[in-house]
Amino acid sequence: NYSSDIDLIYVYDVPPEAPGDVHQRYQRLGRRLTTLLSEHTAEGYLYRVDMRLRPMGGGGNLVYSLRQSAQYYENLGETFERFALLKARPIAGDRALGEKFVELVAPFVYRKYLDHAAIEELARYKARADREHARHGDLDRNIKEGRGGIREIELFAQVFLLLHGGERPALRTGHTLTALQQLGAHGFIEPDVQRDLAAAYIFLRNIEHGLQVAEGQQTHSLSGTERGLRALARRLGFDTIETLEEVLSRHRERVHAVYARLFEEDADDGNVAGRDYFRLLAGEVADDDARTLLAAAGFDEPDSALNALRALDGAARGGRSRARNLLANLLGTITSGETPLSAAGAVLIRLERVIAASGAAASLYRTLLEDRLLRERLLAGLDAGDLFAARLAAYPELLDSLARGVLDSDSFQTAVVEAFDEVVANGRDIQSQLDPFRRVKAIEEFKVLVEWLTLRRLDLLTDRLSLVADCAVRAAARAVARDMPPAPDAADADSGWAVFALGKLGSRELTVHSDLDLVFVYDGDPGDAPRFERHQKFVRTVQDLLSKTTAAGVAYKIDTRLRPEGRMGALATPLAAFERYLRERAEIWERMAWTRCRAIGGDAALAERVQSAVDEFVYGPWSDEIPAFARHVRGRIERELAKEAGGDRIDLKRGRGGLVDIDFLLQVLQIREGRERPEFRVAGTRRLLAALPATEVLTRAEADALRDAYGFLRNLETVLRIDTDTDGGAIATDPAALEPLARRLAEPLTGAELLARYRDMTERVREIYEAGMERLGSG
Repeated sequence: NYSSDIDLIYVYDVPPEAPGDVHQRYQRLGRRLTTLLSEHTAEGYLYRVDMRLRPMGGGGNLVYSLRQSAQYYENLGETFERFALLKARPIAGDRALGEKFVELVAPFVYRKYLDHAAIEELARYKARADREHARHGDLDRNIKEGRGGIREIELFAQVFLLLHGGERPALRTGHTLTALQQLGAHGFIEPDVQRDLAAAYIFLRNIEHGLQVAEGQQTHSLSGTERGLRALARRLGFDTIETLEEVLSRHRERVHAVYARLFEEDADDGNVAGRDYFRLLAGEVADDDARTLLAAAGFDEPDSALNALRALDGAARGGRSRARNLLANLLGTITSGETPLSAAGAVLIRLERVIAASGAAASLYRTLLEDRLLRERLLAGLDAGDLFAARLAAYPELLDSLARGVLDSDSFQTAVVEAFDEVVANGRDIQSQLDPFRRVKAIEEFKVLVEWLTLRRLDLLTDRLSLVADCAVRAAARAVARDMPPAPDAADADSGWAVFALGKLGSRELTVHSDLDLVFVYDGDPGDAPRFERHQKFVRTVQDLLSKTTAAGVAYKIDTRLRPEGRMGALATPLAAFERYLRERAEIWERMAWTRCRAIGGDAALAERVQSAVDEFVYGPWSDEIPAFARHVRGRIERELAKEAGGDRIDLKRGRGGLVDIDFLLQVLQIREGRERPEFRVAGTRRLLAALPATEVLTRAEADALRDAYGFLRNLETVLRIDTDTDGGAIATDPAALEPLARRLAEPLTGAELLARYRDMTERVREIYEAGMERLGSG
């Protein structure tokens, strides 16, 4: 207008390797230009120059490079600077550089998400300005900053530009009248609102010009004298002061009504929106009111949620206001119901853990706001349980894995093999490979869990987790064999030994926090003591590489109790001794356990010989004592380990009708049928149930019931372990306590529904188990 300041930002561009004096030269140039424009001489001055909108405001350098500007707006830029930069345009110097600057700040100004918190910051800014003018007593007379003034029209338009300019480039304009026209054209405001605001803006700006022409200086306040008002009225074409005041009042009332409605309409359908969170984080909401807001937003424990919010607010390092704006918007999105959460309070606590570990709170808040897929998967993961939070806190770079979703089987296997191979190739010794092994395992396991979040397919989860474990064991054995070959006279490091997986790894049914049941066999004379000791040391070192506790935790817990003689036996057994043990000393429970054996590394020819001995042992002569023994052992497990007698807990695996019922029944069935029918020689319950051959022991309906129950119990076990980040397998019998767990299932249930389904299924499993064992025991 007639007596405006001019707000300038100086930008230059030089290569990163430019000498330091180049930067000082641009500072001098900036100071000289500012002086030429604003210096008072005998003839006056050109313009009042305001440089406070540059990065860092009055406390920063006068001039910044393009790269410095980018870093500033990315990390420290505040909301008021976004409003200011709406009007940025190049006016002198290198035009292409100026356009480049405008393009550079566009993502900072125009977000890819609805920035409701910015509206709250705007309201706070306007309220501060109103208080300041009220203190000076000119608020009613100020046609720029006062009620219904120019500033309210500009801010009204700018809010829409900030909210929607990211998706609608046509709205990106610094000209207020053009902005109003575009907002009307795109349906963001009603035609009468556009018309009235445009008319009011022109009228108020004409008053502003008239005032400044008359005063010869920058002013926005109406004269306090009748003479001054009469002169203004005549200058604007009004006959009387009263007519001027009537028209002015009508415009200002209309402007303020529209402006005020902008804030009222942001209530977000009853959800706690970004604006409410911004006030809460800024300490403008009393604790009791904050708890009420959080309870209404779905937080079961408002106190814990409030503490988590404050921790998230405090996680930002620098640029606190900007980070708070981003966090407030993110919280509004989280509680909007976009991603259904079973435990919103726990999600906040876990999110704070991830944010704190990232070291870049504001950047992560913004990324989550702008990337809906990443946000939804992160929230789903954090809602699934502590495991996701723990992995992301330990390895923040895993956030990128959330965007990948479904894995390609071949490329995933290749990637896992290559990742472990790289650890082995780069390791100086075993000690140097401990943490890298744990890191690779955690990263690859996390990818599998992300896929599970997307597909909820237990078969893919267990197959892929088993694949990761297979690769880890083989890589660990190669790493150890390279430095201490168990058989120095062998043709290669894999010759002369084999490792077998039993249990869940043997059946490819590994889930999170599963132990690895491993048995090592080698080819050699049982009386060769040096060879025996080398193989014991080899196995001990492989175990250490996988299971030794370090700052990064453990890769896997290794269980070698299924080896011959159990805890008292050798870690690696000569083949001849292994065969003799199976013939002479092995017990019935070992026949059951070895139904799940699978070679996963070492000498393939030796593995075939071991497998032949195992098959002869497992599928040897049948005896009616086998089901009787299995039922006896099963009873002891239930009584002594399940601990269900108190009625307050349920053991998914060892409890009545649990997974052990299904496993034991099918293992005994395999032993009986597998001798004559090789199709029963399938490692693992899931695979056997998926293609169970016809048998008189189980009807088709019973097999179907076992299949359904097994899937239900294993899925429940997996959800529980991800939730607690432990190897736990017990749940409470209190329906209320089961509620969060029940809601996390692929088919969400209530706690009472989960408990009822569990009892129905396990009772049916127990009936089938008892009937099946009776049939097996009767010949």
